Order: sequence, then C-alpha cells, then structure tokens
Amino acid sequence: MPTLTGKAIIITGAAQGIGAVLAAALATEGALVAVSDVRDCSEVVDRITLAGGQAIGIGADVSDDAACSALAKKTFDAYGSVDGLVTNAAIFSSLERKSFDRITVPEWDQVMAVNVRGVFNCVQAVVPYMKERGYGKIVRCGTTALRYIQGCRACLYACAGPRSRGIRHSRQRLRSGLDDERGRARK
Repeated sequence: MPTLTGKAIIITGAAQGIGAVLAAALATEGALVAVSDVRDCSEVVDRITLAGGQAIGIGADVSDDAACSALAKKTFDAYGSVDGLVTNAAIFSSLERKSFDRITVPEWDQVMAVNVRGVFNCVQAVVPYMKERGYGKIVRCGTTALRYIQGCRACLYACAGPRSRGIRHSRQRLRSGLDDERGRARK
C-alpha cells in the first residue's frame, strides 16, 4: 500500500529534472502532488495522471512571497490540506561559467532570491496550513555537487547553499513554537 496516500505535497522546481522525478515518485506513493515551477508543469502533471496519480500544476516564482502564498492556498483549495513541502527550486545549470570578479549584482541577486529567499518564502507560506492541521513535513533539497565541480560557475551557487542551510537550522531552533519533538507542525 502506498505510504503517502492522501498527503498533499508541494514540490517546487518540479517542471524538470530532480523535481519532476520527486513529484512522480511521491505520486506513486499516493501523495496528492502540487507540481510547481516558473516553467510549464503540464508535462509532469500529465505523466503523473496518466500513471494513475493525482497532480496539479501551479506556476509560481519562489522569489515572490505573494506567489508562494498563492501556491500554498491553491494547493489547500485543491486538496484540503498542505501536508508537505519539498523546496527543490534553484538556479544552477543556467549560470554562466565566469570568474567571481565577473559576477554581476543582478546575477547575484537573482540566485539569492531563488536559492535562499525562495526557501524562506515557501516555508513561510505553508507553515500556517501545517500549524492549523497540526501536521506537516518540510524537506529542503540540497546538493553535494560543489565537492565535485571545478570551475567558476560553482562559486555563485556555493554562496547560496550555506544560506539556505541556515534557514533550515533557524527553523529547527524555532521548533518550540512550530513543531513537536518529532518535527511535526503543531497548533
């Protein structure tokens, strides 16, 4: 029997790659999946529904707090709960290879907005739904790619990684107000 039957889970950055694979895997386990990305999610949603799963596509830019709030609300409206969040959205593969001294402020700001603030925006958007229900799980996707990547594209991406890990650790410190001792959201 699927282990996530009836659990509504949002996956950001899910129009392709790891996010799309995660969405399909969660649907296979019975999750009600909200596939989200700035790109069109219809192919992923179609693959999931053709395989017998339940999925909706919701376009959202995680760097925009209002878009994240709308993502959480649309998921709740469609499924009646928000039980899980997988923050997978990130900018990496599209980054131009260049030395650190050639990174522009707009490039820096865009990566930080998606890879760092996007995590914060999504978590902040779903926590009220999880607290109301007394249940919720949040998973932050990360990478060990920097251990293996040589080159300058990684330097900008590397700066964002520790920041999003800091959000995770801050969330852990706030558990007394958000979560019980097992990491579940409480009212």
